[in-house]
Amino acid sequence: MPTIAIIDDREDMRSTIKRLVDSELLGDWDSIEVAPLSDLEDYPSWLMENEVAVILLDERLNEQKTKGKALPNYEGHHLVEFLRKHLPTLPIFVITSYPDDQELKKKFKDVEEIIVRQQFAERADEYVPRFLRSGQRYLEAFHKELTELSDSADKIAKGKATEEDIEKVRAIQAKIGMIFPYDIIKSRCEWTNELEANLGKLEELSIEIKRFLNSTKDGMEKGS
Repeated sequence: MPTIAIIDDREDMRSTIKRLVDSELLGDWDSIEVAPLSDLEDYPSWLMENEVAVILLDERLNEQKTKGKALPNYEGHHLVEFLRKHLPTLPIFVITSYPDDQELKKKFKDVEEIIVRQQFAERADEYVPRFLRSGQRYLEAFHKELTELSDSADKIAKGKATEEDIEKVRAIQAKIGMIFPYDIIKSRCEWTNELEANLGKLEELSIEIKRFLNSTKDGMEKGS
């Protein structure tokens, strides 16, 4: 189920936002709230496991220590910068009490919107539908790319692929291979990896056969 993830170091704030989001959610969406993860590198797999399609992010992520966990050494704008390198189209909304933070403002172009926390509390019924529309567009684009991946991989398997089809498979696989943990994606990517490996072996075999035929042809011409 596609999920809206709420990332904030303060449990009371996370719970409040989740309650407001849940009051406006559609039946085929879910929400989760979580304290900042220990390391930025932990996020890609976490996003996959939780099928996150929208992120609601606080800017100040190290104001309150979570029990049993050290304070993260990054702020919200650092996480935005990191995620944009891995998931350039994932919808990210910043909900903060510090909208004028200079470092955050520098990342304005990389997020869907910077929302004042109090404003969100007063207008959750307007904001949540916007979150869902952004997430839905993200999912639709993802599934479109998955379909293109399937079609191109099918052409490769049948020996009907052009070089453009092969490049498309590689490009799409690189882009969506890490986003969601759906079984169909995992199996499709594994199949594509195996297919690419086999194609490489076939190319090598083809070169060896050509060399053999050419050497045989040369030997026959010399013998004649």
